[in-house]
Amino acid sequence: MPLRRYAPALIVAAALLLIVIVAPSRGSSGNGLPSYPGFSASGDQTGAVGGSGASVTTGNGRNGSASAGGGAGATAGGGGNGAGQRGTGSSSSGGGRSGGGQSGAVHCAGGKQFVVPGFVAAPPCAGSFNGANGGTTYRGVSSKTIEIVLYQPKQSLALKAILGPAGLVASPQQIHDFTAREQSFINSHYQLWGRQVHIDTYISTSCQPSPPSDDCFRQDAHTVATKYHPFAVLFPRNLTAPGFNQELSHLGVINFGGAGLPASFDTGQRPYHYDNDMDGDFQAELTGEWYCKEMANSKARYAGSANLRAKARTAEILTDDTPEHVSAAQHLGAIINHCDHGGGAVIKTFSPDTSQAVIQSTTLASQAKQSGITSLLYFTDPVLPVFLTKQLTDQNYFPENVLVGSGYLDFDGLAQLYDQRQWANAFGPGDVADMASPSHYDAAAMYRSTHGSMPEFSSADNFQAFFSELAAGLQQSGANLNPGTFEHAMLTLPAWGGDRYHSLIKYGPNDYTGVSDARLVYWDRSRRSPVNGKTGTYVALHAGHRYTLGQLPSGAFTIPGRH
Repeated sequence: MPLRRYAPALIVAAALLLIVIVAPSRGSSGNGLPSYPGFSASGDQTGAVGGSGASVTTGNGRNGSASAGGGAGATAGGGGNGAGQRGTGSSSSGGGRSGGGQSGAVHCAGGKQFVVPGFVAAPPCAGSFNGANGGTTYRGVSSKTIEIVLYQPKQSLALKAILGPAGLVASPQQIHDFTAREQSFINSHYQLWGRQVHIDTYISTSCQPSPPSDDCFRQDAHTVATKYHPFAVLFPRNLTAPGFNQELSHLGVINFGGAGLPASFDTGQRPYHYDNDMDGDFQAELTGEWYCKEMANSKARYAGSANLRAKARTAEILTDDTPEHVSAAQHLGAIINHCDHGGGAVIKTFSPDTSQAVIQSTTLASQAKQSGITSLLYFTDPVLPVFLTKQLTDQNYFPENVLVGSGYLDFDGLAQLYDQRQWANAFGPGDVADMASPSHYDAAAMYRSTHGSMPEFSSADNFQAFFSELAAGLQQSGANLNPGTFEHAMLTLPAWGGDRYHSLIKYGPNDYTGVSDARLVYWDRSRRSPVNGKTGTYVALHAGHRYTLGQLPSGAFTIPGRH
């Protein structure tokens, strides 16, 4: 996979230094954990060297190559043992649909492990298995089970009031139903080498996404690790708590989540940390390439105010005030300032505490207006525009509102919450797949496969993406499951998706995040959304074609029918 970094060396070095200072790696040394060799695409990381934090048994080793997962241990016979279901204390449990073991459940077709209509994330065929799997190869792994935890923060009443109408806040019962179905789906479709996953759900009683407390999330990481002894913990849509993932890495637990963090954060936590969402540096490079090719050195033709449309573009990058996210915003700013010889870009920050962001949005709008900024670039969470767009409109200021691709801002249900007069001027890259009926996506296919109706919360497909990547990694790791074999499996997984309705999921050397492409969109406030039938939807340019780094089109950015 080609290297993704092309910012000037000085800028990259400064960004890395910032992360070392504010978010030091605490992953695989000095804490009693096994030491795993550096990743090699041609190597086979079957075990660990030293360390006393886990019981590691060589067992069978990995069965076959990373791209096939079959080989020496695969036979034509059926196999697999059913997983015993453990009690889960006071938390929600994914129990109730055991999956019934893997015997007779592996159906390789077309080179894939299974074929489920509408499901694109199936890994390569690994065949069947009936050998010894080595038993306890790492904490959270036994001869029969792999312990997984889905973590959810305490529900913020403020965020529920804002995001609830968009269907983005799942109830505990909806989460319970999802994990029960997910457990059944994984156990009956993936090759898990004689084991089955057991999924617990832990909903925090104290840690909220807003206002976030890093200390609180770190303590929750300890609690989850101590209570469940999991092999892996998933925290989808973690936009505010990098300390949660960092602490789990320190404890030697595989973990997914932490959207938009710099690439150095991911590599600094190896081999424990992964994420479905694009890392902040690659997001900066992808958006920077688009801006330089289609936006720089030209007038702000899609601003809502005539006086701004007559001006050369001047960009302001908005990001939340955490060192990790500021680092990614600085990366984007450096790229724009290198190619745009007129306006360039400045950075403005806001608090990740929603109550503070509400207050700050008035000042942010006023400052942008006074400075004559033509184009606001939203490298933000999806909540800030709820407040900022209203303030911009109240101050009769209508700049271009430019998406940076991250934060799920390009999801219809969220953008419908923004001030529609203001958001009529919104466009840019978007990481989310093109808008269609929820039946088009993998979560719906999983529900159908487990004899259910459609998911009742609109973020179910985001949850599904995390579990699909985890399950593929578990399969490709082979029987000797440990962080080293899992890392090798994840970083050598064949890519999937990349079509109009599915993001390209591609991991690789020094790349611990999945989403690797984006579409180009603009907001149409009068067209109905195929997602929920409400007025307002993103319209994809170029028939929904998705672009990765080096592929974005050149020439003046054009929205059909607008001048």
